[in-house]
Amino acid sequence: MHYIEELSIEQRIAFLSAVSHVAHADDDEELHEAEENYLAVTATVYDIPKERINEIMTPKSREEIISMVKKITNPDIHLTLIREMFTVAHADGDLSDNEILAIGSIASKLGISLDKVEKISSWVLRGLEWHEEGERLFSK
Repeated sequence: MHYIEELSIEQRIAFLSAVSHVAHADDDEELHEAEENYLAVTATVYDIPKERINEIMTPKSREEIISMVKKITNPDIHLTLIREMFTVAHADGDLSDNEILAIGSIASKLGISLDKVEKISSWVLRGLEWHEEGERLFSK
């Protein structure tokens, strides 16, 4: 996660707020426990001050999220953001239409092609399946 070091605290908050936005895109009123845990752990890894974690968890409009993430100018980090958004979207075991729409909309505004988004989505899903297979293989 060397890319984190490139980001200011404000950019890290923007990055994780976008990930949180996708987690909130489900039709549910509240975050799924797995999504909330993912965000909390990731916020700690990203060295987000504890007093600002609630800022990440608070739902924001798509327009506000897009405005925030546009302050991250590195295209490689944009791709990493798409990866993280798909990862949190899969955290509850269900990739909803609203999550796909949120990711696609943000990706489009960042200039990322639909083809690239679909490839990242497939890659994330294969990785999660691989991880689950490993858990089954190595558990008693």
